[in-house]
Amino acid sequence: MTYSAFSRTFGNLDTVKVLDFLIENPVNGHSKTEIANNCGLPYDSVEKIWPLLVKRDMVRITGIDDEGAYYSLNMKSDIVRKLFELDIAMSKKGNIRMPA
Repeated sequence: MTYSAFSRTFGNLDTVKVLDFLIENPVNGHSKTEIANNCGLPYDSVEKIWPLLVKRDMVRITGIDDEGAYYSLNMKSDIVRKLFELDIAMSKKGNIRMPA
């Protein structure tokens, strides 16, 4: 996985990995399995953080089929819009990392 300025800044936490993937792939909906695989996380890790993303209204269902539900970031969410703004601002600054 190539890390964006968002992940390089905020680290390798599971929530950061999931948000980073969804920020970098906003167009199509993704299953939780696809999200887990693309983030290099066990499915159970995505399941653990998912309630927080739902509670904060950060994700939305974009479709359902025989395989299950597909999700993307909720672009109507103030939090999500601010995360996109932050990602763009950090990308302009380059490889800046938070101190350990």
